[in-house]
Amino acid sequence: MQEVIREINGCHLTLWLNRPDKRNALSPEILAGLTSAIRDVSSNPGIRTITLAAKGPVFCAGADLEKLQQISGQTDEENYADSHAIADLFLTILDSPKPFFARIQGDALAGGCGLVSVCDFSVADEAASFGYPEVRIGFVPAIVAVLLVRKIGEGKSRPLLLSGKKISATAARDIGLIQEVVRQNELDPWLELARKPFEEAVSPDSVRLTRRLLMQTPGTGIDSAIDAACQINVASRRTDDCREGIRAFLEKRKPQFGSREK
Repeated sequence: MQEVIREINGCHLTLWLNRPDKRNALSPEILAGLTSAIRDVSSNPGIRTITLAAKGPVFCAGADLEKLQQISGQTDEENYADSHAIADLFLTILDSPKPFFARIQGDALAGGCGLVSVCDFSVADEAASFGYPEVRIGFVPAIVAVLLVRKIGEGKSRPLLLSGKKISATAARDIGLIQEVVRQNELDPWLELARKPFEEAVSPDSVRLTRRLLMQTPGTGIDSAIDAACQINVASRRTDDCREGIRAFLEKRKPQFGSREK
C-alpha cells in the first residue's frame, strides 16, 4: 500500500498520508514519500499549491510505534540521523516555493502538529485536536518546538510544549496555529476557496520570494536552530525518562518519571 498518495487537480497537488490503520503515524516511508513528492514539484510551474491531507479519521498521530520501540537501542549517530529525517521534511516544506495548505481532521499530534505549523494555510474540522505530548513519554519536542515558536511565538508555545496537553481546534485557531475551524463537510469547500487566488490572481514568483523572505528571520537561522534541536533529541533519547516513557506508552500505562530505583 502506498503510504503517500499524490493527487493532482488542475494546478493543485494534494499529498495524502495513507496509514489510517496506524493513525497516519510518521513512518520512514511517509517521511521519505512526502519529502520526495515536494521536491519533485518544487520547480514545476504547473503546480501552484500543495495540500497536506490524510486518509481516515486522524490527520497524524506523530511518531511511529514501531520506531519508538527501536529508539532506546539506537546509537547517538542513528538517533541523529533519525531526527534529521523528519527535520529534512520540515525544511523541504519551508524551502519550497509553493504555498502549503493543511486539511486537518481528528488528532494532529507531535510531528503531525509540526506539519501543521509549517503550512501557510490550515483548516480543521470542529472535532480536531492539537498537541505536543512528547514530555508525557519522556521525549523533548525539540524540532517541532523550533517550528512552533516561529509560528506563534514563545509565550503561546510554552504551555503547549511543557504540559503535553491537547487543545481544541478553536483554541488552536485562537493562538494562531491554524486559520479556520469548520464542519467536516466544509473542509474541501474552504480549501477550494482559499486556493483559488493561486490559480491566476497571485504571482508564483512573488509567492516564492515572499516565502524566502519569511525564512530570513533575525538571530539564529532555521538551519542552525534545527541542527541544535536534533542534538537535543539525541540527548533526550539517552535518558531514563525516555526509556520509561516508551515502555509505558507501549504497555498502555502511566509512566513513572524520576521515581524509579537506579
